[in-house]
Amino acid sequence: MSRLYTIPFGSSLIDETAKIILDNTYDPDNISVVFPGKRPSLYLKARLASASGGRAFFPPRIFSFEEFIDHIARKKRTLFTDLER
Repeated sequence: MSRLYTIPFGSSLIDETAKIILDNTYDPDNISVVFPGKRPSLYLKARLASASGGRAFFPPRIFSFEEFIDHIARKKRTLFTDLER
């Protein structure tokens, strides 16, 4: 079953996301996080690593909006290729 979580304005994006991930049964293969940019993923990974207490840690898939759309396009259309620049 898929779940979609939204975080209200005014709350800490990183803390709320980490809390949702840590409160649920953590299986990195079944969790994806989409942020508006790349930088929040660095902070989330650091927050989750500190919560792991020094043990080995595998973060969930974390995408920016652009990376998420690219991931969906490549998953749906296996022959998807980038345009030449």
